[in-house]
Amino acid sequence: MQSKSKNIELILPFLCKKCPVFNLILCIGIFVEQFIIFVKICTMNDTRRVFQPMTIKSMVDMLEEINFIVEGLVVRERLGINLNLCKSLAPRSILEKLNVPYLVQDNRMLRVISGQAVIEVNFTEYTVTAGDILFIKEGSYFEVIDSSDDFKGEVIAFLPEQYNSQLLQRDRNAIHIHLENEEWEKISHLIYSVYTFAADVSYRKDVVEPLVISLFNSIILMSEDRTESPASTGTEHLFEKFMDKLQENSSGKHSVSYYADLLCVTPQYLSKAVSLTSGKTVSEWISKAVITEAKVLLKDTDASVTEISETLNFPTDSFFCRFFKKETGMTPTQYRKS
Repeated sequence: MQSKSKNIELILPFLCKKCPVFNLILCIGIFVEQFIIFVKICTMNDTRRVFQPMTIKSMVDMLEEINFIVEGLVVRERLGINLNLCKSLAPRSILEKLNVPYLVQDNRMLRVISGQAVIEVNFTEYTVTAGDILFIKEGSYFEVIDSSDDFKGEVIAFLPEQYNSQLLQRDRNAIHIHLENEEWEKISHLIYSVYTFAADVSYRKDVVEPLVISLFNSIILMSEDRTESPASTGTEHLFEKFMDKLQENSSGKHSVSYYADLLCVTPQYLSKAVSLTSGKTVSEWISKAVITEAKVLLKDTDASVTEISETLNFPTDSFFCRFFKKETGMTPTQYRKS
């Protein structure tokens, strides 16, 4: 039994006993099905669907019970790799429950091998197709909107405690690029080097972690090399700054004037700039951010509706419930149980 546990640890999807929410581990939504499977399995019988933190040992024990094994998965301290993200490997009962936003607590790289998916990161939608890379930074809101049946990809997740890259700190946006042939080969070499050394029985963190950092930095630099587009206009720059502030201050900040004050402009000017750039009003973006955080709190914590209402700065529970139902079509309690 001991040797069996060790084998399972080598193929487990990424997870971290420090993560309060299991799904933070490897749930890059539909292309992180394998990761979220393990999160969801442990709560399938919980009518509230609240994710609870688990240790690697408890996950190993659970996987032994259901005899669930997928090739291409490796888990190590602060590092998770899945080279076989495939929609067909996930049970239908799990796939039906994947479109749930959550807060990412690690840095993640997704490379798309085939098919496509629509992913929302920090309230912005990205359509990724074969040949694309999506890099999601720690602290981002993440949700899978849709994916094709033939979707297949590779993902590497790395916890931020061991990755203090100045390149990452330049901005908090996701990186979305399409790789050319030479770039694809370079990234392939780095990915499979990381996997080979991480899966080795004589695993050495001091060897693997520099390889992961090299991989992540390579992606960031590739992105910077190809983003030498014409300088953004004043309204576009203001919209980008607004979106940054929205991500940082979404908890309970409902007014246009609050964000206008942060950006040192008038509410009218901010509203005009945001509408011209995005086609949405400031209020629509604020509502989206508040709803996203409410969904995260409902699914990822056991906080009561009253506590969540207070956290999000609603005047009363009933006001919060009416707002939530207007935006989602269900009450907070119904969403939590869904």
